Amino acid sequence: MRVEEPLRKFYSSMMFKIMGRELKQAKTATSGKGIDRLLAKAEDLKQEAGAARTLVVEGDGSFNSQRGPTLHQKFISDLKTMAQAQNVLVTCADEFRTSMTCCPCGTVGQ
Repeated sequence: MRVEEPLRKFYSSMMFKIMGRELKQAKTATSGKGIDRLLAKAEDLKQEAGAARTLVVEGDGSFNSQRGPTLHQKFISDLKTMAQAQNVLVTCADEFRTSMTCCPCGTVGQ
């Protein structure tokens, strides 16, 4: 018996397809919870500040993949879509040297 036959049988089985679908659903649910929490926090901050609109800044890290959009790209896309519906502005920021910049004065450390 060749090795390919049992592997082919397993990967084409209904059990494998169901497991893959369940994993995909779990990833989507987890991402959705993160977005919901982020937008809820943005709403809280908006009310505290008495502002008309909230700004959420996300890193524009590029994580290239040969197989299509990465989880980071999908998360950001979903975040922007959901944020727009709640009048929250999402923008990108270059992450280079952000941890070396003083927030109050903007001085870049050595």
